Amino acid sequence: MTSLGARLIAAMNRFNAARPWDHNAHYHRLILRQLPEKPRSALDIGCGTGEFARKLAATGARVDGIDTDPAAIAEAARTGGGVRYLTADVRTARLDRYAAVVSIATVHHLPLTEALPLLRGLLEPGGTLVVLGLYREHTITDRLLGLTAVAANLLVAALRGRNTPRTPPMCTGPAREALARIRSAAATQLPGARIRRRLFWRYILVYEHP
Repeated sequence: MTSLGARLIAAMNRFNAARPWDHNAHYHRLILRQLPEKPRSALDIGCGTGEFARKLAATGARVDGIDTDPAAIAEAARTGGGVRYLTADVRTARLDRYAAVVSIATVHHLPLTEALPLLRGLLEPGGTLVVLGLYREHTITDRLLGLTAVAANLLVAALRGRNTPRTPPMCTGPAREALARIRSAAATQLPGARIRRRLFWRYILVYEHP
């Protein structure tokens, strides 16, 4: 990397650090639009400090939020919002079935072939699953969109300004699966699921349980 390139990256990192914002929270309204208007019950997997779980509860749903991070759950419980918070691993927790299940930036922490049937099993008949997930850049299209996302990230950060309040972000590791692999697994495990690529290295998956 040239010294000029290194300086540009360092300058961009300083700019982002001064104007942080949450890529996942950016899609909260979009996720809500994919769900039934007034679900009876809902589960937020990897709920973190509970920002989205509280938005779900505001629809009138009975909401459970689950996360493995005790500190995040403690912070969520202090805020309240009519949500039942659980410190547990979704793979081993004893949970109900729900009219709506949401997973935000969590699926990529699990093997894909394990995660998708697990999420399907948490739905009651007629229930809706929405996944906001991360994918690994693999194709030229992925990389071009990644460059677009970098530019869009700078623009959004500039518009939000330095002093915009920000909810602490959820811990998000790197994505392991390319989008083509995610589509293939969903076609097998969640027949009829709709997957759309979004900016900021994310996709949204919507599945309606028969």
